[in-house]
Amino acid sequence: MAKIQIKYLTKPNDEIKDYLKSFNPNDDLSDEIAMFLDDDKNFGLMLYSFGKLSGFILLSNNEEKRNLLVNSAYFKEYYLFGEVLKFLKNKFKYYKLIIKSPIKDGQLKVEVKKAHAIAKDGFFEVTL
Repeated sequence: MAKIQIKYLTKPNDEIKDYLKSFNPNDDLSDEIAMFLDDDKNFGLMLYSFGKLSGFILLSNNEEKRNLLVNSAYFKEYYLFGEVLKFLKNKFKYYKLIIKSPIKDGQLKVEVKKAHAIAKDGFFEVTL
């Protein structure tokens, strides 16, 4: 089993910038991420597998509705989505994780289905 570490992302750093360039070398999303993280209800999680950054996810917390909305997620290893869910279940019991953007990758769809996600009105909902 891989050694997984999860750290909070408070502002974009060089590590995140380099990681994003591996997905799209022409885009620098660090300003967008910084603006997103400026809002107190938003946060990010960085996922490390064997000490190497292997994914990150940006979330928006709606405490009133007890929802966590996935703003964006970048994973090189999709099994990490399950690790994110375990982490979130400990921190946000009885919340719903809402994934609004379409899931194009087949392996990520498998991981979302493993989490017993319910498809609703064009998005997925996972009860934590």
